[in-house]
Amino acid sequence: QTTLRENNERFQLIYQNAPIMMISFSLNGTIFQVNQKVIDATGYAERELVGNTLQSLLTADSAQTYATIIADHMNHAGHSRNNAMQIVCSDGEILDVILDIMQIKDDSGQLFNLAVMQNQTDQRKIQEALEKSKAEQDSLLSSLTDPIFVFDANGKYLKIAPIATSRYYYPPDKLIGTTLHDMFDKSVADRFVSVIKKALSTRMPQITEYDVALDNRRIYFSAAINPIEG
Repeated sequence: QTTLRENNERFQLIYQNAPIMMISFSLNGTIFQVNQKVIDATGYAERELVGNTLQSLLTADSAQTYATIIADHMNHAGHSRNNAMQIVCSDGEILDVILDIMQIKDDSGQLFNLAVMQNQTDQRKIQEALEKSKAEQDSLLSSLTDPIFVFDANGKYLKIAPIATSRYYYPPDKLIGTTLHDMFDKSVADRFVSVIKKALSTRMPQITEYDVALDNRRIYFSAAINPIEG
């Protein structure tokens, strides 16, 4: 009895503190326990969930899928995994979840269903935000006319941002992997590398000026060098 009680206490500790949604319901579909993650994610109070059914929380399409596919699979295999479902929250928001259901036994040996749900909506929102941020960044870069380079500490070209003009610099595929010493006179390249190292050591932006010979004339430039995380 002591071992059973300890196992149950350990299970409840994991259950209530799990970072994913967990719902326990009887074989006839009635919910009798939910963890805090379900309450936080859906906005329902515990009293609104307990005594209800899992199907009642799903959208119409998901409820139909549950009734026709998952329930049948549960009856034959005792588990069903990786089911894409949608839950209707208390405020009407739709949560995309991946639903796993398995049959397990309680301390008395009675079977019940345990539903484990991973919230995919947050991941989708993060992905959409990242994609939007990248699109905005690409749009900003494409409007710039000054080239943007990423160097390592020794002046090796690592990346070149796409910009609106290619005037006065080589195509990226010819620069990536080369060094400042490959492209400039030693005095200019040494000064550049020195400024890069200073920017990295001080973690502060640095400004340097230089000139190069292009089309039989001297062209003067100013370069801003900013340290970034690798």
